[in-house]
Amino acid sequence: MNIPLNEYDFLKRALAVYGEKEAVICGAHRLTYNQVADRVHRWSNAMTGLGLQKGDRVGILSKNCHRVIDAFYGAPLNGLVAMPMNFRLLSSDFEYILNHGKAKALVVQSELEHLIEPIRAQLSSVEHFILASDDVSEDTPSWLDYESLLSNTSPEKPKEIRCEEDELTALLYTSGTTGRPKGAELSQFNMFYNAEYAAVRLMRKLRPAERAVDERSVSL
Repeated sequence: MNIPLNEYDFLKRALAVYGEKEAVICGAHRLTYNQVADRVHRWSNAMTGLGLQKGDRVGILSKNCHRVIDAFYGAPLNGLVAMPMNFRLLSSDFEYILNHGKAKALVVQSELEHLIEPIRAQLSSVEHFILASDDVSEDTPSWLDYESLLSNTSPEKPKEIRCEEDELTALLYTSGTTGRPKGAELSQFNMFYNAEYAAVRLMRKLRPAERAVDERSVSL
């Protein structure tokens, strides 16, 4: 039997072993693994509800926060491709990246929307503009509200779409220091083993007494 590697498998294991343990601390947000899974499932279902299909790209303009986790675990469930971007770039860079990567949806952290507003008309592939804020608010004519989108979507785990481990799951762009930003394609295989390697390196840095603790203490 051939079972493709998938980064969502890390979350499945964490749910089975540490469901009620705290998993994420982001500002005032403190989420258990069960709560992370709830958001991940809602994210995946919400993107499907917007009409996104396997292979479609979702641009993410955000600082490091729990919403990026929503996307990285949610994308593999329905075969989408996450496109997180460096928020320190210029509007012209985002215009190039989003058009070159053919993003169909764009999630923007509140307070960063000023980087997108000047180029909205030039983003030919983007069909859904989603504004992410800590406060749930009403959709505006120009932006969907991220938290409202998730809260109005089912938390049930969607039926997974089979994705081979060599299929694209993330598209990361350079900052374009010596030219236009360049996209690096990461497959399910890449993401899975990057996470495995990070876990192994973390264990090796622990003191011998700490390494002796049940290896399950390191969970992704």
